[in-house]
Amino acid sequence: MIESMLTEAQELCRAIEQLPASAQQTAALLLAFGLAQRLSLLPPEDSEGHGRRASAFEAIAGERVYQDAKHGTVVANPHEVGTWLMLISVHLRRAQDALASADHPGGALDALRKVLAIGTACGEQHGLPARRAQVSSPLGHPANSVPSVSQRLNPTLCDAAKG
Repeated sequence: MIESMLTEAQELCRAIEQLPASAQQTAALLLAFGLAQRLSLLPPEDSEGHGRRASAFEAIAGERVYQDAKHGTVVANPHEVGTWLMLISVHLRRAQDALASADHPGGALDALRKVLAIGTACGEQHGLPARRAQVSSPLGHPANSVPSVSQRLNPTLCDAAKG
């Protein structure tokens, strides 16, 4: 199992290297998250989750890649936090309008994916403080008992995967 995961990680690292620089960090974090989950470094999803969190993160990462290609990276096209919040507000209003005018939430969820990706872009540019409060997750593990990516994995994950 470990050998097949290492081979898969090597292939994914090669693909990540082809992405724009700003998308590489998000993709590498998703790779690390997936590997950590498969190696049981993270608590398993609850029985009703069925990998929904990972799927949500993948959708946000895909939106970030799209946004970088369309608008430029956060390095090439930086914004103040207030501008990011204004963009979030505009797209959140679109999500609310889509929900109010439709019989199904598809359009609202599409707009919400954009909102979450815009928030992620803001965090990429300005950084985000880690949650410090000790809370219990639905799985009974303290939420902050799961080590951070930097504590779990070598920052040169792709270099290690290359062998």
